[in-house]
Amino acid sequence: MLKLFNKKCMEHFSEILKKAVDCMELVSGLESKDIHPNSNSYHFISKMNIAKGRILMASSGLFKTGLVITLLGIIFMNDNHVIEYEIWEFLSVLAIYAGKLHSTFGDPRKFITKDLVKERYLVFQKVLKDGPPCNECLWSLRTYAETTKMKLLDVLAKINNTVPRSLPSLYEDALRDEEEKAQATVVNATASVHSRAKTRIFSPIK
Repeated sequence: MLKLFNKKCMEHFSEILKKAVDCMELVSGLESKDIHPNSNSYHFISKMNIAKGRILMASSGLFKTGLVITLLGIIFMNDNHVIEYEIWEFLSVLAIYAGKLHSTFGDPRKFITKDLVKERYLVFQKVLKDGPPCNECLWSLRTYAETTKMKLLDVLAKINNTVPRSLPSLYEDALRDEEEKAQATVVNATASVHSRAKTRIFSPIK
């Protein structure tokens, strides 16, 4: 970016950089971190901690991460599960269609229903109801483990130029998710302590 700006623009560089960083966060869920204080060097990390999979670290990874965040948001805003055709209805607004090759994602249906499932970001399962057979999409265990609904809600709120509390139903759901994870952490820590204590008690004396 520094190479693109001449001296006349440098006085506005910090403002331009902030807007660029905000766009990166909204589009790809990335936030900037200083590499060293006062060095004017930054690197981008995944705010939602999901950009670890092989498929998101390859070429076009930023755009693919952005699509994953979009999909997670659709699921979250639809009571944590969404029918597959509703996903394609939403993505059509972004010019992403199930039967049309995309310059970034290739075959979108394969990328979403096969690749992201294989990488364990999403789960697709049959819906048992009257009418034509269909699939619904949910967050995977990996997604629940690597990120939180509150982090996603923060991104969704910024996209809508508001704060998480202004989306009450989603905020309450995200709070429950935080509380459940906190309780699970306490239970796991307690079990670990008990396990180590038993090991010490029953270890043979040498």
